[in-house]
Amino acid sequence: MREGKNIKMRTDKCILSRADTSNMRKILEFIKYGLVSIFLTPIYLLSHLFPRDKKIWVFECWFREDFKDNSKYLFLYASENLKPKIRPVFLSKNKKLIKTLTKNGMEAHYSYSIKGIWSKIRCKYAFADVSFFDTYLLGGATKVQLWHGSPLKKIEYDARLSVSRIPAFVRRIAKFIAPWTFMRPEHITAPSDSFVGIFASAFRINEKNIVVTGYPRTDIFFRNIPFSLIGTDAPIYEKIKKENSNNKIIMYLPTHRDIDNVAIEKQFDLDVLNRFLKLNNCFLIIKQHHYVNPNLENDKIFDRIIFSFSNIDIYPLLSDVDILITDYSSIFFDFLLLDKPIIFFPYDIDKYISKDRELYFDYNEFVPGPIANTFDDLMQWIEYFIKKPEEFSNKRKDIRDFSFNYIDGNASKRICEFILKHSYP
Repeated sequence: MREGKNIKMRTDKCILSRADTSNMRKILEFIKYGLVSIFLTPIYLLSHLFPRDKKIWVFECWFREDFKDNSKYLFLYASENLKPKIRPVFLSKNKKLIKTLTKNGMEAHYSYSIKGIWSKIRCKYAFADVSFFDTYLLGGATKVQLWHGSPLKKIEYDARLSVSRIPAFVRRIAKFIAPWTFMRPEHITAPSDSFVGIFASAFRINEKNIVVTGYPRTDIFFRNIPFSLIGTDAPIYEKIKKENSNNKIIMYLPTHRDIDNVAIEKQFDLDVLNRFLKLNNCFLIIKQHHYVNPNLENDKIFDRIIFSFSNIDIYPLLSDVDILITDYSSIFFDFLLLDKPIIFFPYDIDKYISKDRELYFDYNEFVPGPIANTFDDLMQWIEYFIKKPEEFSNKRKDIRDFSFNYIDGNASKRICEFILKHSYP
């Protein structure tokens, strides 16, 4: 085991009753979905009869509207390096995105077009980084879960407090009437040996099905990737490139809360913050989690605070970021590859751990940077890192070595080599 791997895992338990209206609404929605699913089960059974073409690899991102995360970067790699041996196909409900990809020589189809449905019925490999969609079309296909981050907060089956967690009795009913609704992936990619046990527990799969490759989205930290700016916020990207030579670029990337997402205006005094940023020659970019709708009207008020859309790909921007601020988001793991300061701002940690998500690690001991519990603390640490960005470098390296087996920008290549080895032994 390499130095830095002996990190203490959080073992304390917190069991609460969540029989609230939110959970009941979730149950009712799921039952409704289950009734519809009964009619799709015959399609799922028929999908096993179609011969699967090992040359067809199908990719989908998040909610099939965006172009980001690990599916994006693996698709770009496969499109650039594996054709014509492999036929990478991107499926989306975003017609503008489909047009852009097609214009640039890549194959992309609308999810519910004839070509889109046919690609899914015929593909041997399906890749996703959150959920697999329309799994009733994937009977007999090999599903590769790329996931969307190294877990700090508990996920999937381990997330016992999450209101999005489906109760066990509903899950059993669903498996009986619609077996395709809980299909487990055949493989999951992980960035490090350290997370193999966590993913095995969270997804209830055998550790041998977890492949340590790294995450494709971090490849961009090491090399230029053609078409990587598709799916980004072009005005913000251009502004960062313009301002980063004379200003420090700070980015705030919080995760979502299953309950009670707190508005940015209640986390920060934006007037005070804007003046502070101007005084210290800084710009702050705020991009909230995909599940949270940002108040972009604030962009018109503050000249040093930039509010981003929540559904964009920020990875092409991260190399130009000088300081990252986050809370419980997995983004900090990837940012360690850049060895730059990280400030942790868990303003609601007690509530978060007791009512939202438990954590896999002891937060105070694990995070590789200072913890700012208040807005004033946060500004002090920003000022500190402007002067001394090298501080906490040793702790960052320890957690980086714990979190990554590879630091080389070849995650996409390793995943493709793994799949090809199984397709063409």
